[in-house]
Amino acid sequence: MKSMPNRNLLLFLSSVVLFFTACYQPKEGCLDINATNFDATADEECCCQYPVLQLKFKHFASGNEFSASDTILNDFGQQFRIPSFAFYFSDFEFTGTSGNKVQVSDTIRLPAPFDSIVLKKDIALVRAITSNALLGRFIQEESFTKLNFQAGVPSAADGAVLSKIPSTSELSAQPDTLYDATKAYVSVKYVFSTGIEQGSSERFIRIFQDIPFSFNIDLPLIRANNTCVTIVIDHAAVFHNVDVKNDNDETIKNKLVNNLQSAIVLIPCN
Repeated sequence: MKSMPNRNLLLFLSSVVLFFTACYQPKEGCLDINATNFDATADEECCCQYPVLQLKFKHFASGNEFSASDTILNDFGQQFRIPSFAFYFSDFEFTGTSGNKVQVSDTIRLPAPFDSIVLKKDIALVRAITSNALLGRFIQEESFTKLNFQAGVPSAADGAVLSKIPSTSELSAQPDTLYDATKAYVSVKYVFSTGIEQGSSERFIRIFQDIPFSFNIDLPLIRANNTCVTIVIDHAAVFHNVDVKNDNDETIKNKLVNNLQSAIVLIPCN
């Protein structure tokens, strides 16, 4: 007879547990520690959002912030202006402390005559007004010591049907002629003028070859955040030793390709 109260207590506690268990709603959330919205309190996996590769850009000319209206004095004492320029950057590959190579995991598809062309989502179109670019999903799991990339787009893109590429794509038809039907995509384009007045005659330099870059970096791991680097371009240095009045277009192209290697540097993102 003495066990009856204990039995009643046990039944009561069991009822309480069942009540709260029946009322509990499992919490949905992201359980991946690499995601930007990781939630350690979640019960069920849902809705993860991942970091991306982020590029920032700074444009200078002779130590000053670049302006298309500014006059630049070159090595020959000649004055010139750069009304506009455009770059394609792509094929970003980081090397980790372990030696592993890491690139974005997202891809894009371009329409082609017989099939679609698949490229990595790491193509940035850069002009004077460009200060930021968000590329594809990028998971960083260790510190990085090296970064390789190129000026230009992957050669496979040349087979795309330009007229069918969505206008929102960096590879769509551009108003400043970054595609040539006979030579495909332009890697780098500069427009410069040897007259200091607005409206002076302009010369167009278009570089079609891919230009590789390789930098030693010290980029620590900050999990669940965008991996970010800042690309700094000194446009006056791009024209180092260029005789803007007497050099022909081919000579200028060759000099620009060589100068770009030292005119572009990387710095940490702020």
